Amino acid sequence: MGDRPFVLPLAASLDFPLVGGKAVGLGQLIRHGFPVPPGICLTTAAYDEHCREAGLDAEASWQGASRAKGHERSSLLAECRRIILRNDLPDLVASLLNEELQRVPWGRINWWAVRSSGTAEDRARRSMAGLYETALGFSSANLREAILQQWAGLWSERAVDYLIRSGRMSQVPKMAVLLQPMIAARAAGVLFSRSPVDPRNNLVLINAVPGLGAPLVAGTIAPDEYLVAEQGGQWSVAEHRIQAKTRALRLGEQGVIEESIENSAATTSTLTEQELLELAATGRSVERAMGYPVDLEWTFDSQGLWLLQARPITAMGSDPAPVEKQTEGSSKPTQPVLNNLTSVWSRANFKETLPEVPSLLSASFLEEYMEDNILTHYRALGCVIPPELTPVRVIQGRPFINVTLFQSLMAQLGGDPRDVTEQMGGQGAVSEQLPPRLPLWKVIRAGFMVETAIRRTIRTAPTWFAEIRQLAATRAREARDYSMFPTEALLQRLQSLGDILKNRDLTFAIVAGVGQGLRILGTLLPGAIGHDWRSLLNRALQGQGTIISARQIAEVKRLALIAAREPSARLYFHPERTDWSDFRTRLAGTTFLREFEAFLQEYGHRGIGESDFSTPRHADRPDYLLTVIRNHLHGSVDQEPPDLMARQEQARSEALLEIRRRLGWRWAHRLLATWAYRRLTHCLSLREANRHFVMYFSVMVRDLVLALGDRLVAMEKLERREEVFFLTAREIRQLGTDPLRDWRPLVKLRREERETHLRASVPDLVEPHSKEQTEGEPTGLSPAILRGIPISTGRIRGPARLIRSPEDLQAVERGDILIVPVIDPGLAPLFALAGGLIAEMGGTLSHGAIIAREYGLPTVANVCNALQIIQTGDRLDLDAERGEVRRRG
Repeated sequence: MGDRPFVLPLAASLDFPLVGGKAVGLGQLIRHGFPVPPGICLTTAAYDEHCREAGLDAEASWQGASRAKGHERSSLLAECRRIILRNDLPDLVASLLNEELQRVPWGRINWWAVRSSGTAEDRARRSMAGLYETALGFSSANLREAILQQWAGLWSERAVDYLIRSGRMSQVPKMAVLLQPMIAARAAGVLFSRSPVDPRNNLVLINAVPGLGAPLVAGTIAPDEYLVAEQGGQWSVAEHRIQAKTRALRLGEQGVIEESIENSAATTSTLTEQELLELAATGRSVERAMGYPVDLEWTFDSQGLWLLQARPITAMGSDPAPVEKQTEGSSKPTQPVLNNLTSVWSRANFKETLPEVPSLLSASFLEEYMEDNILTHYRALGCVIPPELTPVRVIQGRPFINVTLFQSLMAQLGGDPRDVTEQMGGQGAVSEQLPPRLPLWKVIRAGFMVETAIRRTIRTAPTWFAEIRQLAATRAREARDYSMFPTEALLQRLQSLGDILKNRDLTFAIVAGVGQGLRILGTLLPGAIGHDWRSLLNRALQGQGTIISARQIAEVKRLALIAAREPSARLYFHPERTDWSDFRTRLAGTTFLREFEAFLQEYGHRGIGESDFSTPRHADRPDYLLTVIRNHLHGSVDQEPPDLMARQEQARSEALLEIRRRLGWRWAHRLLATWAYRRLTHCLSLREANRHFVMYFSVMVRDLVLALGDRLVAMEKLERREEVFFLTAREIRQLGTDPLRDWRPLVKLRREERETHLRASVPDLVEPHSKEQTEGEPTGLSPAILRGIPISTGRIRGPARLIRSPEDLQAVERGDILIVPVIDPGLAPLFALAGGLIAEMGGTLSHGAIIAREYGLPTVANVCNALQIIQTGDRLDLDAERGEVRRRG
């Protein structure tokens, strides 16, 4: 052991390389007399000894992981974790650990908290907050297992990915482990001794939840939020926002349990005013003792306040400034911190293509996709993205996109951050904390890089889409025999799909092309042709005939016409039919069935909420399509004008002529507008084609994952195959290295958690420090007149039909104006019936908006609270030219 002890009391844990950042922070708190639960630290020397006895060359393996990619890296890291977990603690380490545990005060301790303390976390430049796991509620008998899990966590893909992004893989990290008695928390949370968004720096920010703080740290619950101000040595609560709370984690006699919160307490403040003032004063005292602003984790139990962690507040990766440079009245106020806490989060974009609460597998994949397929490109352009700033956050089971992050990227590249919310949809003002534009030479270089990527994408997209179709056909044939494939072969195919999508996905370049065209036209046209430029442009974008997702609308109409003219089919689609299970038998030999099967061949991989792997597709569950056809057939479908596309083409041509007329002889304007229009229309077509073909990947993944679910059911590790969607993407990848794990207890807990999430009411927008957390206020002049973003053109008068769930689709009749939360592209077949469309959330470039605009369906999006203000049956005047909705009593 030499002079490097294996075990230390927490109070003596002050040597960073030996005990890691978290232990040093707690050791300093104890040294300054702050209340910290007693505990011990199993040092990095113990970790080194375990690796030596287990035969793991940590340095060589770490360097190998830094060079490897994809499946090779995953396999290497999994092998390192397996080596760590399969060996027990070294005898000497175990003996010293037991001795030190007996010295911990507080008498008999039933439950322990086991926390990581890595040498790469809680430093000034990289806090790595939340990167490694904390294990709560372990008995003394199970502490060894918990320790091994913490050491293995050092080799997780998430940790390695983070260090690669932050350029720190050259340093081989080590892991110490903290063991402390569990606190029976009444309330817990985090505290920032300087509010990251307050330029005066006299506010303390406190987030609090009932019970244990683990759900808050994990980002799975929205906390009560408080701002506490200091003025003249006196503290007062400046602002507060109380969330509705339904569940809390508690420490009981049987360990950590989840409890329901009664209605009377659901909207009660987690903390009293006295506790808030005590917390704020303590946080500022810790700041003075440490010499820099701090981020604290804390808890209250029956005895009072305890501090569980202290780390510096990081700002864009810079060292924390000394406290005396950040006091009120300073001539150089601290630059506001850009992090997850100060970001605006929106459900826009994600809500459009996912169910209300998507599967855990899909939510975890989404986080990886945004990092690998979107942010990677921005980094290549030279944009600065702090490692602590993430693109996705899951709240109550619902993914939110970081609007502030994408506004910051737009600002760095010299664009208008306001474009983010207009194109994406949703609400939210532009952040005041955005970074400055990159140096001009970097912006110019980025422009050339983006243009090159767009042109390459336009050139290669048709070939890429054809390859996807061929790959999907091959995998569909294989899927019939997946039951005979070994688990490793299924996992390799999953990894292969991920690698293909990561290396060849065109989404970034296509979206860049669409945004480029729209930005040029949005800058040029208002001053050149007048205030109605948007209406003219929307009209000029309809009826292109190249939007693949919109073609299914015309196809559904055609199928309804076929059924109307074929007696046996018309008889089958009687108005009262709701059971479609026998449609293939009853319609055998009909022209309709032949054409319907051809439709499924092309569009059967699409569906409502289609970005979720767990969602059945049209081919799996054609009831929705058959219902739309039935409703169409009994709505005078034979009177449908045959020249719909011709009328749309004429409207488009007239709009283009009007734009050219208003531009007159300004040839430079005309040339630029023509180029931007062509770029926009081409990339809009590619955007929907890209989604159409990428959804084949979703189906291929779904088939493979369900095959793994069948395997786990056969091994009695799951009860039903669909439960496999309760696992995360990383857990799926680990099935090959941990084949004997019984997933049923974890799935049971996650199923219960999902039920809680489904019952919760979650806003579409989460903003930092807003006084109230609401779904948004009605826009427009009054509840009788609502306004939003014009998506398409045209005016329509008709009855409202609220669509809150898939069950509501059954009742849609011809001419209804649909009121929807978002424009799910899976609703496209329903557009054949609709007279108009109103969406609570949506942007000009969302998938559903592109389809509605192409079809020429009068559509207005971003009409806040439309589902609360409008009732089914209300008579509406929908003016998509002005983006206005009027209720007619």
